[in-house]
Amino acid sequence: MTKKLIIFFTTICLFLLLPLKGTPPPPTPMIVAEVTQLQDHGNLPLTTLFSPTAEGNYRVSLYFATTTPPPTGGTSSTWMFSWTDELGQRQQTSPPQSCPSITNPSTADFCIITFPIIHCVANTAITFQNTFSDPTIASYDLFYVVEKV
Repeated sequence: MTKKLIIFFTTICLFLLLPLKGTPPPPTPMIVAEVTQLQDHGNLPLTTLFSPTAEGNYRVSLYFATTTPPPTGGTSSTWMFSWTDELGQRQQTSPPQSCPSITNPSTADFCIITFPIIHCVANTAITFQNTFSDPTIASYDLFYVVEKV
């Protein structure tokens, strides 16, 4: 009986310890670049967000917040970013955004834009730019995050 108990407990211990030495958990997205631009005004020229040193898949997210409302009427915006994969340079342009932050002249608000996952080759830039239908827009803050997924 004692021998059977020892074998039983040894089996249970091995069963519990094996997952610890097994395959590692899947990787989680890792932030590789963060850009903060505070109190900006007008259109944003072409800006490099990140230049990967290794080929991989990336996700770009943007948080846009007006810090003071537009002085008149409001404006719409177009957000564009580009990258390079094995077939050459690519671009993704969002449709003009009508966020409450830029269309309602009486409020300061925010917008969140997440671009799809992209594949980049090494040593090429992920770039971004923004144009407003009315570049006299009031001040705003931009927060970008680039994640390796």
